Amino acid sequence: MLGWLPGSNTIADSTRFTMLNLGYGMTAIATLSLWAVGLVGMQRSAAIAHPLPVPEPSQRPFLPTLFANNLPLALSPATPIDVSSGSGTATATVSNGHQVFQFEALAGDRITLDVDVVETLPGGSYTDDDSHLFLFDSAGRLLAENDDDGSSYESLIDAFVVPRSDTYFAVVTTWPNSPTLDEDVVTGWSDDGSSHIRFNLMIRGVTAKQVYRD
Repeated sequence: MLGWLPGSNTIADSTRFTMLNLGYGMTAIATLSLWAVGLVGMQRSAAIAHPLPVPEPSQRPFLPTLFANNLPLALSPATPIDVSSGSGTATATVSNGHQVFQFEALAGDRITLDVDVVETLPGGSYTDDDSHLFLFDSAGRLLAENDDDGSSYESLIDAFVVPRSDTYFAVVTTWPNSPTLDEDVVTGWSDDGSSHIRFNLMIRGVTAKQVYRD
């Protein structure tokens, strides 16, 4: 028992220790030097090793992160698009902000993402169909983007070859709203779009899921 030394009744206040915190559930090591009152020159040192208690989640320190549930915060929330038939469409509006969509694709799929502006709405700096389209993987890496498809201000990513089976994210903005990137990984958005549009985002070229009948 470290709280007692032979021949002494009390322990002096001069107790020194050092502790190494190796993380939740790991081992802390403390070295103590204890002097007994009335026992000049006597010294006992001891090393203690014991597991640190794991704090409840509510007691753990907050650590800033770019991810929530393994999803980059700049791509959350995301609206799922069902492409199980090989294609899918979503309808939304966007102005100065951004709209995020997610879908599944298989390695080798040659996919096309097409923004079709169905209505220009009031409230923007410009009344036009100037969309901007971005494609990211599940880690938030920018894979492709398009501002104008060549014949209009609408956006088109055509015949993109999917590098691996994964969840992918398509983001629609209006010009000049663009992502903030850190080594090609999205960390935020400028959210300074200048138009206000209603659009259809069409995705095609995904491998259709096979349906088996009993």
